[in-house]
Amino acid sequence: ELSPARRKRLHQRVAEALEQRNTGDPDPVAGELARHYELAGDLDKAITWAERAGQAAQARLAIQEALDRYRRATELADSLPPDPDRSYRLLYAVMELAGVLGQRELVESFGEQQRQRRQHMPLETALVAPEPTVALSASTSAFVSAAASASSAGGSTPENAANPWSSPCVMFRLAMLP
Repeated sequence: ELSPARRKRLHQRVAEALEQRNTGDPDPVAGELARHYELAGDLDKAITWAERAGQAAQARLAIQEALDRYRRATELADSLPPDPDRSYRLLYAVMELAGVLGQRELVESFGEQQRQRRQHMPLETALVAPEPTVALSASTSAFVSAAASASSAGGSTPENAANPWSSPCVMFRLAMLP
């Protein structure tokens, strides 16, 4: 049986080794890095890698996985001293992806969290941070427009058939957002 301190050190060493071995393209192991850094107690690096894993999943159109990664990063960030820029960025990513998946309750919940955080932001940060629902509606409108034009331009080619963004169900969910 390993002591908790030894276990943390081992997770730290595994994370550092993974990071070194994958310096050229760390995205495939970003989730593992986040997990090992979290278990090592290095929450700043865990958040950074969880966010990166979310970005990588989002780029692969693995939206639920991306949402899970961003949510975990948000949970970890809540245990550290406030960093308004990072908190806003993570909450915005969660709200946007939850909206894409039609998880309205999650959007509203995280939107309320963001509104509460805005009250504690420095004034200059709060002034440039858009209201969560406005930002989400704007990004959703842009996404719907892009998806609609891509769908109409491509017709029903095999590439579009495999694209989850072009499905009528996704478009309906996006249209139902505030």
